[in-house]
Amino acid sequence: MPRNRSQLRFIFWTLLTFIAFPTLCMVVIAWYFSIVEGEAYARTFRAPTESMWIGGIGVVLVLSCFAAAIVWWKYRRDLVSTMVRMREEEERLRMAEELRDLYDNASTGYHSLDERGVIVRMNRTALDWLGYDAADLLGVKRFGDLLMPASRPAYESAYPRLREAGVLFNLEFDLRRKDGTSFPVLLSATAMTDAAGAYAGGRVTLVDITERRKNDEALRDHVFWLRESQRAGRIGSYDLDIPGNRWSSSEILDEIFGIDGTVEKTAEFWDSLVHPDEREEMLQYFLHHVVAERNTFDKEYRIFRWNDHAERWVHGHGTLTMDEQGSPVRMIGTIQDITERKLAERDLRAAMERAERSDKLKDHFIATISHEIRTPLNVILGFADALETGLDAALTPQQRKMFSRIHGGSARLARTVDLILNISRAHSGDFTIVPGDIDLADLAQEQLDAIRPAAERNGIELRLVISASDTHVRADTYCVNQALANLLDNAVKFTVHGSVSVTLYADTTGDLCMDITDTGIGISDSYLPMLFTPYTQEEIGYSRSYEGIGLGLALVKKYLDLHGIPVTVHSVKGRGSTFTLNFRTVAAGGEHRPGPAAPPTVDPASDVLPVAPNGKPVLLVVEDDQDTIEYMETILSSAYALHFATNSDDAIAILTRHAIAVVLMDISIQGPINGLGITQIIRGMPDIASTPVIAVTAHAFPADRDICLRGGCDEYLAKPIRPLELFRLLDRFVKKDA
Repeated sequence: MPRNRSQLRFIFWTLLTFIAFPTLCMVVIAWYFSIVEGEAYARTFRAPTESMWIGGIGVVLVLSCFAAAIVWWKYRRDLVSTMVRMREEEERLRMAEELRDLYDNASTGYHSLDERGVIVRMNRTALDWLGYDAADLLGVKRFGDLLMPASRPAYESAYPRLREAGVLFNLEFDLRRKDGTSFPVLLSATAMTDAAGAYAGGRVTLVDITERRKNDEALRDHVFWLRESQRAGRIGSYDLDIPGNRWSSSEILDEIFGIDGTVEKTAEFWDSLVHPDEREEMLQYFLHHVVAERNTFDKEYRIFRWNDHAERWVHGHGTLTMDEQGSPVRMIGTIQDITERKLAERDLRAAMERAERSDKLKDHFIATISHEIRTPLNVILGFADALETGLDAALTPQQRKMFSRIHGGSARLARTVDLILNISRAHSGDFTIVPGDIDLADLAQEQLDAIRPAAERNGIELRLVISASDTHVRADTYCVNQALANLLDNAVKFTVHGSVSVTLYADTTGDLCMDITDTGIGISDSYLPMLFTPYTQEEIGYSRSYEGIGLGLALVKKYLDLHGIPVTVHSVKGRGSTFTLNFRTVAAGGEHRPGPAAPPTVDPASDVLPVAPNGKPVLLVVEDDQDTIEYMETILSSAYALHFATNSDDAIAILTRHAIAVVLMDISIQGPINGLGITQIIRGMPDIASTPVIAVTAHAFPADRDICLRGGCDEYLAKPIRPLELFRLLDRFVKKDA
């Protein structure tokens, strides 16, 4: 079947050309011959010859071809015109389809409203966003019905503007989906009018801004946290335009500077905020350190706030940007308010100064207490020894016992003072250990010998058992010695009968250990947790059986903790106790390395000996306590020629006028120069620099001994002085003629 009018016309003209037109031509020819030519031709027509037929057919064919050419030309013209129209129609259809697809599947939502605000058309994108079918909305709902309740008032107030002004632009609303959830959109709309110019509806564009809102919320969060963190840290930021002589600042920096929006932020204004005492320094720092040397700005300085003129400390950081010619064009950085830190540092410095003064006062107090107790003890014990020696033959047993009690009570008092002062220094941290090589076997033997008289009085057997192959450790001699002395003192004190033993051995792991074991009263399980607590005893009150103030074991723990030496206790009430010390942290590794010894500044065996005319060696006693002077004269005058000095001037004068064999130097003497100062003067005078100096002092801490030896003294002797100990020491420096 023909598909269009053009094809029908082509068929019609084709039939007309090849059938109707030849037939008509034949009829016309026949009529011509019959009418015009007469009967003869009529007969001929009725009986045509071959030539006639050929001529007639030729004419018909020529005419038919001419007609066909005309028909074909017309058909081609119509066909081209038809094809052009068909292509245009197809293009219109394709464009319409593309527009429809673009409308329905655009990334934005589109819909149209009628004059009542009812939705009459909506693209697929918007329908998918909302979760509705077209039948649910078109012609049924107004756009305001799709909004969340919070957005409706804003839309109802904006919609009349669309009718009046003809346009709405970038309004934010929250749409509600069919399932009840919501999402934010950005709405723009254009009004449509009829032929009379009246409002006929609107075309609306929606943009889903869910991601943008999330980003905005994240940005707001970041800005909030940045602002709050800056406020918490008192840190503001700035951007300085150097050529433009302008700077911008954050809200926090404005708070730090005390400025508002009315001030003109120029370099001159910033400079006016800087403390006058620091402006020139700041300028030089900026020009040389930052600009010339291309360093970052990093400096603390003072400012005066603009609004209240309060002085504040700030810490500035900044990075400078240069142009192609090397000129500064921009600086970006931060300013932190560090006033509170500066005030805290000032208070801390003041507190440290007070603490240092307090430490000095404490040290002075401890030294004074030691000096003021040991000095009279020295006199008491000294004169007691002198009386006992002088009356030796005439003393009755009861009197000897009295002298023994004097010595025992004095020793107890000295020990109590030492314990109190040592625990005070240990708790304050004012105790420095000086490691040295120690042979624990020798140390244990010395301490057992020291407590042997007390043990023998109570009938207690003392034993030293050594099974370890190496008993050397590297530790502070004073600490280990005091720890062992206190443990053995307690063992003897709390043992009524039986034995006290010290055992040195290697345990199963090879660690060097020491056990101090007694067969005494033991310790209850309930008291063991408090055993090393200062000022505690298992028995308290008026009925306690043993003397003491509960500091011995506390000091043992402190001394050992300084070295990391663990101490454990095993005890059975009524049967005895064992204290175990593990020396693994201070083991000498099997190699005995003797520690450095401070050699005397003079040769003790020198044959050159200053003597008095009576042949006695000459001693100078530098002492300002009159009782001690009398005591020293009492015990020394029989063997030595004595000179006494109570101050530095007298001491130096005697040394320069007399040949002195040994100087007995009290460290704490009255006057501007103490005993160590006198010793240093002696060492600085060539004629007397080699004179032996023995420090005889009531300052009896380990550090005091080190201070004396480093200060130039040859030996050290702590008060209270026992005569035999003093004479043994003098014999090292004085060789008398036989």
